[in-house]
Amino acid sequence: MRIVRVTAQRLPLALLRPFTIAVGTLSEVRNTAVVLELSDGQLGLGEVPWLPPVTRTTPEDAEIGIGLAEQRWAGTDPRRWATRFDEVADFPSELRAGLHMALLDALTRSSRLPLWSWFGGRGTSVRTDITIPICEPAEAAVLARRYAELGYQTLKIKVGGDVGTDIARVRGTREGHPGSQLVLDANQGWTRLEAFHALSELQAAGCSPRILEQPVHRDDVDGMTQLTRESGVLIAADESCRCAEDAAAIIAGRSAHLLNIKLAKVGVDGAMSIAAMARASGLGLMFGAMVETRIGIGFAAHMAAGLGGFDLVDLDTPALLASDPTIGGHRLDGDRLELGEAWGNACISLR
Repeated sequence: MRIVRVTAQRLPLALLRPFTIAVGTLSEVRNTAVVLELSDGQLGLGEVPWLPPVTRTTPEDAEIGIGLAEQRWAGTDPRRWATRFDEVADFPSELRAGLHMALLDALTRSSRLPLWSWFGGRGTSVRTDITIPICEPAEAAVLARRYAELGYQTLKIKVGGDVGTDIARVRGTREGHPGSQLVLDANQGWTRLEAFHALSELQAAGCSPRILEQPVHRDDVDGMTQLTRESGVLIAADESCRCAEDAAAIIAGRSAHLLNIKLAKVGVDGAMSIAAMARASGLGLMFGAMVETRIGIGFAAHMAAGLGGFDLVDLDTPALLASDPTIGGHRLDGDRLELGEAWGNACISLR
């Protein structure tokens, strides 16, 4: 078996509505699909997200990088996947992740294995939250009611701006979906004092979150550590956890309760390393994403289900897109991503 070719296909897509977080507003997705073909005719798909200013690889950069990967991989054995990973170790993380996905998708399809079984087979589905962006409290309430009707039980609310406005948005969300479990994501937008103030006000209002993700800047290690020790909620490290070395430092300093794995940050190999480190140390895990289509989200869901043991799965972004560039793949039942028995990434394909 050999890798025949590796090509790129652009995925320009509009969002249902502008998506605002603490670092900016996104109105469209300009991701890139990686299409990898094996000598037995099997195709594998991966995805390279572009979420400025978070990721570095533009669609133009992705096409160049995928072409270079084809030069390195064409004619090689995909079963030696760890060696293939090493051959693109110098690529940006989101580009590595897309290539990793495509290679393992093709390999498991060829081997007639569901992708979740390759990662350990602990499960065949995951439950995801869904995100309330930075918006007015009334809009947050409307979105929360809509998501309650669709069956979502966990709502992730973007905060990290004016604390008073953030608190009002959380209260609006609770009003719209009183039975929901709340997760807040500040994307580094608060100071530690603002985070403590917000949590105190929300507790008084009966809106305490279960998890607060990346409340302060990634360089404020003392702030993350103090919030982890004293806030009374679970603190998750996202921007603070950009690689295995960051994860090791967080574990050593106990500066978070949870580590947020995102394939675009660390690739498949890095994600597996961080998951193993967290479990060995007793830290919790969440699985997140950039703004990917069902290609990248499906792969992440297979990995989360196969590994098992995640405290939170945040794989909602296909629900935020105005159209779907794929056919097949996983099925969404309420807030549950059902992965099925099909080979690879549930035999998802491009339209």
